This record gives sequence, C-alpha cells and structure tokens, in this order.
Amino acid sequence: MNWQTTEPLVYVPTYKRDYLMTLESLEGAKILERTALVVHPGDVADYEAYGVTIVPCPAQGELGAVRRWLMDNHPGDYMVQMDDDLRFAVRRQDDPTKFRQPESPDEIDEMFDRIFTLLREVPLVGVRQRGGANRSTPPVEVATRQCMLHGLNLPVARANGWEYRSCVFEDFDYTLQVLTSGYENAVLTTHVIDQRESQSPGGVGGYRTNDLMAQDALELAMNFPGFVKVVQKAGWRGMEHRTDVNVQWKRALASASRKTSLDIDLYEDLWWA
Repeated sequence: MNWQTTEPLVYVPTYKRDYLMTLESLEGAKILERTALVVHPGDVADYEAYGVTIVPCPAQGELGAVRRWLMDNHPGDYMVQMDDDLRFAVRRQDDPTKFRQPESPDEIDEMFDRIFTLLREVPLVGVRQRGGANRSTPPVEVATRQCMLHGLNLPVARANGWEYRSCVFEDFDYTLQVLTSGYENAVLTTHVIDQRESQSPGGVGGYRTNDLMAQDALELAMNFPGFVKVVQKAGWRGMEHRTDVNVQWKRALASASRKTSLDIDLYEDLWWA
C-alpha cells in the first residue's frame, strides 16, 4: 500500500465517546495518517485534539446512515470502516491457537496491507474477532461472519447495488447481500480484533434498545429467509435480554447461482508458510 498521500482510506465513525481505543491501537502505524474520524458536524471541535483528519458527516441518527454516506462520498475504490473501540492482536506462529500483542506498529500496517490486498479479489474484507479465533485456520476464512471492521470494494458494491440498510444489524445485512449475490467475503485471521464491552456509553449504545434489535432482527430474517434465525440472548449493559440472530453464512453463499472462489492456498504460502 502506498502511504505517501494523505487521502483517507480508513474511517472511524464516533459519537459522544470520550475514549477512542481504536486510535490508541493505531498509534505509531503509518495507516493512522490515512485514518479519519467521522463525527457529527457540531462535534468537530471536540475531536480536533486527536490530531487526525476529521470528516463532518451530515447523515446522523444511526450508524447505517453514516456508513451509506461514507460509501457515497469516498473518492477512491477501496475503503475501511471500523468501530471506534477496537484492540488488535497477532496470531502466534509458534502456537496458532494463541495470540499476542503487536510487537510494533509495523504489524498493524501489515494487517491493513493484507486487507487492501484482499479487496482487489473480493468485495468485502474483515478481520477475525478474537473470541473463538483459536479454532480458525490462518490466514483467511471465507463466507463467514464479520463485524466491527468492514473493508469495501466500492466499484463492485455499486455495480451490485449493495448498501447499509439496517439500523443495528447493518454489518450482517451487508454481508448477506454480498454472499447471496455469489461473492465471498474474506476475513483475515492472521490478526484479530476485539472490544472491551458491547453497548458501552456513546456510539450505537445511545440508541440500540432491545425493541430496535427485535425489529431489525425480524426484518433481516424476512429479507434473507432460510439463512437467518431470530434468537434471544443474554443482555448487554442496561438490557435484561436482547434479540439477536444466528446466520447460516455458507448456506447464503451456496444459494447463489454463481460464486467467486478465493485462492486461500496462495495467501497461506504468502502470509503463513
């Protein structure tokens, strides 16, 4: 990846958060120079002290609207949108079931290099969540769940009419649009991401209620029958329980009449041999 220009490649939407773990996790990495905070136009002054590019976004109210606006207004072919409360870790090569902290910012830049490399072959790229990643086989999984970080190939997205439609399940909805169109998504597993807490103050936690989750879960199940099951799970902060979904990702891809196929062996030789 060419880091010499300053046009943003990575966008971090944030709202009413005092602590942005994602920026702390990117500290020292070259990709930070290409990263922009996406904020409410009235909040720009509150975030200037972070010393990164600020993008005032007029589309507010829910994260899906912000993601749509970014897709419509990003000037390049590739972009990453990610949550503002992420931590990164690196899979250990001596024991691939375990992970370690990045030893230098170069390992963070390596992760983004791999994301943008994959985006030239598939239209949607993520990074594996740390929970359960000990059961993954590096370096890449396909046709699988991804959230918190979305790498997008915009020309392919526009050609297929994909967009962020859901209010709280926007990441699952978008991934299912991709898979049922016959395209694999690719989730990088040489690195992993996680959050300290779901439903922390600020961000989507300001409007994500169980009623809204139930409404969006039902809509997702109606839009993708046979692939989405509405379920009840333990609640997050401030919720007794929450309505969530279980998704059959590989079945969604198999339903398409045509399918892309990523050469995973190639990346295993490049990134894990």
